[in-house]
Amino acid sequence: VRDDRELQEYADLVEELWRRFCPFADDNFRSHAQRDFAARYWEMHLASVLMQHGFQLEADAPAGGPDILTTLNGRRIWFEAVAVTDGQGPDAVPRDETAAARPVPDRQMSLRLLQAVNAKLLQFQQALARGDVRADDGYVVATNASQIELAVLEPPGLPRIAKVLYGQGDAYVSLDVSSGKVVGTGFHERWAIKKASGSSVGSAFFHQPDAAAVSAVLYSRSSLNRMPAPTDVAARISDMGWDFVLIHNFLAAVPLAAGALAVGTEWVVDGNNLSRRVHRDRPSTY
Repeated sequence: VRDDRELQEYADLVEELWRRFCPFADDNFRSHAQRDFAARYWEMHLASVLMQHGFQLEADAPAGGPDILTTLNGRRIWFEAVAVTDGQGPDAVPRDETAAARPVPDRQMSLRLLQAVNAKLLQFQQALARGDVRADDGYVVATNASQIELAVLEPPGLPRIAKVLYGQGDAYVSLDVSSGKVVGTGFHERWAIKKASGSSVGSAFFHQPDAAAVSAVLYSRSSLNRMPAPTDVAARISDMGWDFVLIHNFLAAVPLAAGALAVGTEWVVDGNNLSRRVHRDRPSTY
């Protein structure tokens, strides 16, 4: 990007994000960005959105903890950025290389999301055992699926990320047989997803006892190559976060208050239902 004159506007955006983020970056950030730019860009993007919405990031965060540390109402909150890829092997998400119609690979994409959040839960548990984080710290796993080309194909009604966190499957509609009127809608329960090997992976992450360490999971598909040309860098940074989807963990040991991160859309448990709250719609420039 930096050396392509046609992409100078994007280079300017990356330079500005780095200027804002560099006081909080770890020592290996720049070298890692050369090997995995998408993952490191997502970390800068996330940090910029947090700062844009008034969060003060900690420059002297413990080195062994997650990526970003901030404070909310006197409590430490960690954010761990993870860029989800399409994977390898028989459960990899197939690439969209032809125009032929075919089923949406929901199973494979769901497995990739589950693998990411489970891996980040394990990392947090390891950091807790080392003393790099505390049991009363909040923890948000911030997933980004921009590298999964078909992730743009979301199921109706409930985001895929919410389904794998709360054990929800396909949508259903109940009809009255005599009148033909709709009398109910909902989602079938889905507590496990089968892998190509025949083994199953639990598909209700928040219902796992150890998942109480996760306050919420954030989801986005934002990336540099999905963004309109940033002719006005400051305005483009201000627009960031509109596509964020924050799923609260109703069983969290350290829950986030609803509206604590009023960016994009959030889903909270309201009685026996998941309730959607929209804080910001898609900007007109996208």
